[in-house]
This record gives sequence, structure tokens and C-alpha cells, in this order.
Amino acid sequence: MPKISIIVPVYNVEHYLPRCIDSLLHQSIQDIEVILVNDGSTDTCKEICDIFAQKDSRIVVIHKKNGGLSDARNTGLTIAKGEYVGFVDSDDWVDLSMYEVLYNLCIQLNSDISTCLIKNVGKNKKQKNRASNKIEIYDSQKAIHSLYKGTLSGFSACNKIYKKKLFKNIEFPKGRVYEDAAVMYRLFNLANKIVFINAPLYMYEHRENSITRSNFSEKRFDIVPNYYETYSFMKKNYPDMCERLNAIYFSSLRNMIVDIVCEKNIVKNSNHILRVSKLIRNSNKVILRNNSLSVRHKLFAQILAWCPWLGVLMYQLRMKINYESYTKH
Repeated sequence: MPKISIIVPVYNVEHYLPRCIDSLLHQSIQDIEVILVNDGSTDTCKEICDIFAQKDSRIVVIHKKNGGLSDARNTGLTIAKGEYVGFVDSDDWVDLSMYEVLYNLCIQLNSDISTCLIKNVGKNKKQKNRASNKIEIYDSQKAIHSLYKGTLSGFSACNKIYKKKLFKNIEFPKGRVYEDAAVMYRLFNLANKIVFINAPLYMYEHRENSITRSNFSEKRFDIVPNYYETYSFMKKNYPDMCERLNAIYFSSLRNMIVDIVCEKNIVKNSNHILRVSKLIRNSNKVILRNNSLSVRHKLFAQILAWCPWLGVLMYQLRMKINYESYTKH
């Protein structure tokens, strides 16, 4: 039995895939299984997967019809043989020591989950170096609190390894974006312990055609069912986190307006603006009572709820001022 099964959903990333696979095959821990799930790619990814599999017996390839990221991950989980499992997006890559570091943390500290920092890479991506290699140990309650307060390592499924048994009754929601946030709190809740190392071992490639970074998509509204499912869970198990969750939900809705404003054709997205406005209006009482939100954010929520086009104009003006200020320097 391999120590870790690494599941890689693959879809139309022929220019990035070899780099990703190479970073896995050259891990300092060799006792791994790499599961490449080709999710109906229409480029040369199928051939790339098969070529790598012929060269290394640790690779298992699955070719399937396109079902989305969650479906590909779930498919990989059904055949994973490792004691632990991890996930890598096929346009990303990992430090050559990542899985050995995370595995040793789990074994030495008897932890169900271990996690590290993500380093954002790609065009014009710069970030402050927060690495210290400091190790922190959390129980499930502390980990969930830290996750939603932004002091842990984020909702991504990819910078972590998990005891495979945690997925016995959990799968990624098919057909949704933000699938990581939909399951991470449930995995943390089941874990006996979560270990975090402050080291950037996972390399996240920013690509312009990602769903969350390209033209505004209807899929962005997947945050709504995610929110209600999470709220129901938190109200039952961690009621003190509901206020923080509500603040995150409002911030997500507000950011949807910002992203629409950034597009050239706002009129095309007028229905989306009105839909976001209605969602904020429906949560208005909760927003006004929320102590995690500043007065300024609460006031702006009222504008977006009742006069959304005024909010759009305010964002446009702010962006223009920021741009003019930037070009002067």
C-alpha cells in the first residue's frame, strides 16, 4: 500500500501538465501513487498521461467523460490505495519535498490532516514571504475557527494531505465551483488533529481562463448553496462561528459586484447585479446585526441592497480614481 495517493484532475492543460507530473514523480518520498484523472480533455492531455504512465509504474490513469473537477476528484478517491490522499490541480506544481514533509508531520504527530502554505505564481504575481517553517497543532474546533478567521492555510484542498478514511462519507459536490470550501470544514471537523507548517510548498499557477478569474459566470452563484449548507452545519456544531460565516458570505457577494464592474459590458450582466442585490437584501437583517462588519461595510450593503446601480457607479468612480493615482506615480 502506498503511503500517499495523489489525485490529479486533468482537463485541457497540455502546456502545464508535464511540469505538474514531473514535480510529483520527483518527490523526495517515493512510496506514492499518482492518479491522473483525464476528465474528457480535447487537447493532447490523454496522450501525455499515457506516456508518463508507461514510464513510471506509480502512475494510474483514468480516462472519463467530462464531469468537472469534483467528479474527477471523487473518481480518483474511489481507487486510491494510499493511507493518505492529496490533490493537485494539473496546472500547478509542488515543491519536491512537500509530500514527505506533510507525511512525516502526520506520522510523527499522529495527525489526520497536515497542511502548508500556498505560493502564488504566474504573471505579475508577487507576495510577501511569510514562511518561517513554524509548526502549529490544532484540534478540529481550533482549526475550523482559524480557517474562517483566515489565520490557517486556506480552504484549498491542494495544499494538504488527509487520512483517506475521512472521505468515507464525504465527497466533493459535483457541478459546483468553490468545491473546496464546501467540504473543508467537514473534513476538519472529523480530523483528530490538524498540523500546519508555515512553509510555501504548493505552487499555485494563476491562469487568466480560470472560472473565478475570467468573465463573470453564472457558476459564481454556487456560493449560495455552499453558504446555506455551511451555515446549517455551523449553527448546529459551532454556533459562535455563524457571525463570521455571514460576514464572509456578504464579502463574497460584494466581490461579485466588483468583478462585474471590472468587465467592459456591465449592461450584459445587469441581471446578475440585480440577483446579487436581492441576495444581499434577503440577508439585510443579519448584515446589520453583524459585529464582524464595519459601519462602512454595513452602509455599503444598504446601497447594494436597495440602490445597486448607485453601488456600481461608486465602484466605477473608485476604480477610476485608483487608476489615475497609479498612473501618476
